[in-house]
Amino acid sequence: MNTDRVEVSKEVAEFIAARIAGYESECPEMYRWLVPHIKKHRILPLLVGWTETVGILASGEIRKFSADGSHSEYEALRPVEEPVLLLGALVQGARDYPDLKALVPERQSSATECTVCGGSGVIENHPKLICECGGVGWVEESAV
Repeated sequence: MNTDRVEVSKEVAEFIAARIAGYESECPEMYRWLVPHIKKHRILPLLVGWTETVGILASGEIRKFSADGSHSEYEALRPVEEPVLLLGALVQGARDYPDLKALVPERQSSATECTVCGGSGVIENHPKLICECGGVGWVEESAV
């Protein structure tokens, strides 16, 4: 699985660019602290973590950045190397922005149901945690 980028149509790229441009006025109050990072990196946050945030550029590149204030480990955008973070970001992004739903990969015939979440994509009693399937409910045979 390519964790570096996803293919985006012209319409989706424009949607992402518009959400980035309007982030400061559109974001929920609890994510206002991300505004300087969004402006700096021109990235739409999809998955906000304790110390890192995974987002998407209008080009479809998936990147992460450290947003932990003075404790940040690094300044620049970095590639996402973990498939679970990529999937988790795409799933959460589709929940927050339904126009991004097409970016979530479709289940392939070789994929098997996730044994952790039973195919739901959500860990029982821990809905805020990312399941090892990334929230899609299945895992690729090569990852099993």
